[in-house]
Amino acid sequence: MLSIIQFLNTLAEIVTVELLCLDSREDIKDYLKNNLNVDLHSNLKVITISNKKFGIKSNKLFFIGNVLKYLKQYKSDKLVVYTRDFKQIRLAIKNLKGKTSNIKFVFEVHQILSQNYCREGEYKKAKEMKELEDFGKWEMPSPNQIRSVLSRHSVQDEAVDGWVDDYEHYLNTNEIRRVDEFIKLRDRS
Repeated sequence: MLSIIQFLNTLAEIVTVELLCLDSREDIKDYLKNNLNVDLHSNLKVITISNKKFGIKSNKLFFIGNVLKYLKQYKSDKLVVYTRDFKQIRLAIKNLKGKTSNIKFVFEVHQILSQNYCREGEYKKAKEMKELEDFGKWEMPSPNQIRSVLSRHSVQDEAVDGWVDDYEHYLNTNEIRRVDEFIKLRDRS
């Protein structure tokens, strides 16, 4: 969770960010203060989304549905939907794509790699990448771990290399490199 919150808090320095999550603003604020000794940026809006209905708790049934419900009523000239969850992005694209031409979808590649490898029958690659993921703590593998897996499986892609380099730069400096790319993505229609 730390890498996501840290990233979003830094991104909020240049654009307004709405984080749709199970946590409250106070939870996120305390988490940042206790773990990084930084304040929650005022441009980072925390929107608490419920994963419960009729006394039943389910992310699959209720959280994703409530996120989609929130996004469908969202009024904005530009909207970028970012998630680490493949099912969420798939459902978001399916349910929101035709609603506005100003919506963009972004997701982290590490989860996709393990799932795509599995679908392609590349179970060793999938298992190796999956072992690096820790969704309980919401931590992403280190840039070197990602490079190592990609290298062992002869994955060569300039775009992926660029993403990993940008991620490493962010971890080392707490600075978003290529801010202009984020702004272009936000402003693209």
